[in-house]
Amino acid sequence: MPQVKGEVPAALVGETARSSAVHRGGTSSAKHALKGQYQLATRNSWLDAKSNDTATPLVADLSVSARPAGKAEKIEGKVAELPGFSHATERANGQVVTTDSFSGSAGTYSLRLALPEVCAVASGPIVGVSDANPAISLALSKPLWVMAQDWSSPDTDLAEKQVRSFSAQLGPKPLADERLQERWTFVWPKAGLAGADVRIAPRYYYNVARAFEKTASLAKWDKTTIEGLTSEPLILRGEASQTMSPGHHNFYEEFLFEPRSKKGSRRRRCRSWRGRTSRRST
Repeated sequence: MPQVKGEVPAALVGETARSSAVHRGGTSSAKHALKGQYQLATRNSWLDAKSNDTATPLVADLSVSARPAGKAEKIEGKVAELPGFSHATERANGQVVTTDSFSGSAGTYSLRLALPEVCAVASGPIVGVSDANPAISLALSKPLWVMAQDWSSPDTDLAEKQVRSFSAQLGPKPLADERLQERWTFVWPKAGLAGADVRIAPRYYYNVARAFEKTASLAKWDKTTIEGLTSEPLILRGEASQTMSPGHHNFYEEFLFEPRSKKGSRRRRCRSWRGRTSRRST
């Protein structure tokens, strides 16, 4: 049967896409700050340059439940009616890129979609949110201090740095591999502070590897046990209190823990973490 050649205008299908967290892309601090529940409801739209459909938001309704700067917030409703809303469209190299911005408690969010203007006749014109590589970013109204890997240091220690924005990709929750991963690291108090060494032991599962995928990302947590800061071990199980970001080929992995985000955690336990720095084992 002869192959049909040529191109047709691409059409975005109206659908609701959900993501339970930011799972891939971005730094550990970005993934941790933007972690949450995201729901995007797109509308049926033509994406070619002749159409005027991209002059207005492709995402009609949006729901965001996140913890930027450590404070929980929920934003939902029609995108065009959100506080501080703005819409921008760019076309280049056969793609149409839309950016919808709106205000939150910590700054300005921007939701970015990148979709093809045309599709091959053989594959059909229909595209969905998964084809758009949706990305979320947050421009902070006030700078925030975070811990980050200092690659300029001979020991590649963690160091504090000031950030003004976060960005990361959105994606569906991946399937978990059956093999449990276990790591450990130590945290030493800063000079002049009394206290024993702290042991942190995270346990988690990688995602089911796709073809030619050389770097495995986190699929789900089992638990993280933190010993040495409190009279009893502190157990973290939820998504909000812990984040892992893999390095190239998983030669190293960055972990970020925030016990105060654990449901039911007591303030006196969280105060034990203030004024401490950390170093990761290899």
